[in-house]
Amino acid sequence: MIEAIIAYFTPPALPTPFHGLWFVFTHGGWFILGIFLIWFLWWLWIFELQNAYWAAIERSVIAIHVPKEIEDSPKAAENMFAFLRGLRLKRLPTMYERYWLGEIQPNFSCEIVSKGGTIQFYMWIPKKLRNVIESAVYAQYPDAEITEMDHDYVYDIPHQYPDPEWDMWGSEMALDKSWVYPIKTYEQFEDKLEGVFKDPLANLFEFMSSLHPGEQTWVQIAILPIENDWHHESMHEVKKLIGAPVHEKTNIISAFIGFFAKLAHDTIAHFFGVLYTDEKHATSEAPPSLMLYLSPGEKTVVEEIQLKASKTGFLSKIRVIYVARKELFNKYRAASGLYGAFFQFNNLECNTFKPDKRTLTKAEYLFVEWRKNYRKGQLIKGYRARSMSRGYSTYVLNTEELASLWHFPTVTTPAPLVKKAESKKSEPPHDLPIVHGIVESHGAVRAKKEEKESENPPMPENLPFV
Repeated sequence: MIEAIIAYFTPPALPTPFHGLWFVFTHGGWFILGIFLIWFLWWLWIFELQNAYWAAIERSVIAIHVPKEIEDSPKAAENMFAFLRGLRLKRLPTMYERYWLGEIQPNFSCEIVSKGGTIQFYMWIPKKLRNVIESAVYAQYPDAEITEMDHDYVYDIPHQYPDPEWDMWGSEMALDKSWVYPIKTYEQFEDKLEGVFKDPLANLFEFMSSLHPGEQTWVQIAILPIENDWHHESMHEVKKLIGAPVHEKTNIISAFIGFFAKLAHDTIAHFFGVLYTDEKHATSEAPPSLMLYLSPGEKTVVEEIQLKASKTGFLSKIRVIYVARKELFNKYRAASGLYGAFFQFNNLECNTFKPDKRTLTKAEYLFVEWRKNYRKGQLIKGYRARSMSRGYSTYVLNTEELASLWHFPTVTTPAPLVKKAESKKSEPPHDLPIVHGIVESHGAVRAKKEEKESENPPMPENLPFV
């Protein structure tokens, strides 16, 4: 059997490299090429279906006016994100829905925007889920005000560059290590001795408040609810760190490559007469656990990974954009303010934020201006679409990490230019009459009562009786 395989794959004397390529193609190369071609066409088909399904989903942008006084910590925002995690599709799509209709899980976007120094919180959501998402916000922030915008602010500036009046700068934010390692969260910004919470977003609000009219800064956190399968990768990393036995998973492609690698290994071993030991029959003791030999810092890293995996997570993508009129444009100030705000969440023992150089609107050496303008257009297109697929950096952030990056300022946070609710709302009286499922106001009830009395005036009290 081995001799026949060797004879089949041994090429004869070939005059040119083209003859060699033809020999490879006719002796099994066509099969591998066909597999990759089918895979590419299948991926293209699914991509087009999902884009069509995505375009049919109606979206809306809601502006959130935060309460004037928030005494809660970002824990309230964490509870809100935990609720939004429950908006994942209640059931997995069927084969027909996934591969014929292109059904996918819709994502959301949490945004902080400054226009000329005025700061506004936005959320980009599926319109059919607006009531549910508003309920999640009101449950944690009862005094907030939510308004649906009739115009998306992202269309107020150009999306193609160069532009005669505007210029822009921005990038995606990437993680330096694998996403199983957590960033610094809001609980680590609390002074344990004084019991005072030092808001990590205070510097971001301060920078955004310093912008002039004609300058805008956008921070977008696009999130997608996912299954809890990502916890297995975290536990896999923990086992590697403590030296526990790790079972490596294989997929179809790796198994296919492994089969041919094993066949090539056996063929070469048989041809040269090499003796080897089969791994299946090799005996080796399992490595002992290294937990006792870890340093205090390494033990902390293991605990932090497990703590992150103990909470639900979202597939996330972060974009930052600074756009201004050319006479006011100052990308160095924007880079210092935006990157500095994210670098506060860096934990050198675990994970750190960094700008993704593949999306940064910067270029060197060849075709500099064309490449810079191309990246600007791609970045703002991805921001406009709130896309999870455009760009590069996606990673898993749990609810605590998201709440650290996107929450409303507390009473101790100096953010005077954040748009806040003008008045405090109170619950309606419990005895309000309800007509056709709608609660009527006191004024409407009083007006109807007076109208009814005018149509049927009361009887005089001095009427004679017989």
